[in-house]
Amino acid sequence: MNKMPRVVVTGVGIASCIGNTYLDVQKSLQECRDGLGPVTLFSTSAIHPVGEVKIDTCAKEGKFRIHAIIDHAVQDALSSSGLLEEKHAYKDIGISLGTCTSGMTEMEDSFSLLKRGEKNKIPLSKPLSMGIVIDDIALQYGIHGIKMLFSTACSSSSNAIACAFHSIRQKKCRAMIAGGADALCRLTYYGFQSLKIMAEGKCTPFQTARKGMNLAEGSGILVLESLESAQKRNAKIYAELIGAGTSTDAYHMSAPDPMGKGAYKAMKISLDCASISPKEVGYISSHGTGTPQNDEIETIAIQNLFAECSCKPWVNSIKSYLGHTLGASGAIASVCAINSLETGFIPPTLRLENMDPKCDLRHPPQGGIKENISTALVNSFGFGGNNTSLVFKKFYE
Repeated sequence: MNKMPRVVVTGVGIASCIGNTYLDVQKSLQECRDGLGPVTLFSTSAIHPVGEVKIDTCAKEGKFRIHAIIDHAVQDALSSSGLLEEKHAYKDIGISLGTCTSGMTEMEDSFSLLKRGEKNKIPLSKPLSMGIVIDDIALQYGIHGIKMLFSTACSSSSNAIACAFHSIRQKKCRAMIAGGADALCRLTYYGFQSLKIMAEGKCTPFQTARKGMNLAEGSGILVLESLESAQKRNAKIYAELIGAGTSTDAYHMSAPDPMGKGAYKAMKISLDCASISPKEVGYISSHGTGTPQNDEIETIAIQNLFAECSCKPWVNSIKSYLGHTLGASGAIASVCAINSLETGFIPPTLRLENMDPKCDLRHPPQGGIKENISTALVNSFGFGGNNTSLVFKKFYE
């Protein structure tokens, strides 16, 4: 029988409000330090904290903020993978990215200029093209393999990683740059405010009387590679990606299925794909937005799937550190989960002191916990009932 290749992670890159390198993010998580604060990117009287990326985003003409954010993460991931050192490295690898807003920040600026009767330097069609994000990366690095772009709300980058995973297993390419990015903009900030699901302070998922989420921006990028390819070039292997599952609620435009059926199904499919049982999962990086409804429904799904486990997995929400990065959230959570597999440190959900009884899960204590976990499940659940779960495992020969 022709066995499918094992898929490993040989590069990690990140841009976020808690750090712009893998090690910086590791330090923030271990120090239990968030990066949430007031909006500085645009003028607003609203008081909802956000997570802004602190990197030089001075773009060239025709380039957008999201380009600066994702360029940083892609370069970081490729550098850590060692693929940059290979001659003709990019001839047989592909790229799979996810985003929600693309160049919306610049679209808003352009509209403001036009409204004031001033000259607009950016064609209005350009910021609206999500394809320009992935086209720019492919052109910059000369990537000639598969090229895919996903926009499935908050599961966008997780779907990009899942599709990259299956592409390598199906031998369509030997490696993929996979992940996603989103930049803060007025549309999402005021849009979520109008839904009344943004916290006025720093969010605390699973907390009693939690008020909502904190919006953020950032990028998470993984270099996924067949184990054979990675071993041939003696690449460092951060973790192994062993499963991916997707589902659709088909329930409501923004609200999740109240019984968590779609979330349950995505997690179950991912574990079946990985050929493991729920009892083998040591840690779940939850979607954990901090909104009353989402946290409760995700809890129901987790409780149902792991009901027979005598030792429940640890569950936390990375969004308490860096906010909700929308289309990039799954990829960024994956980077953090890989870090937990490497270090054995599971960070707590920050500020979680009084757990909601309806969110009765095994939450790490404040300060985090050291435990030698071997398998992590990463959840991403988006508007429209778009659900994706990924399963990462500590690498063993």
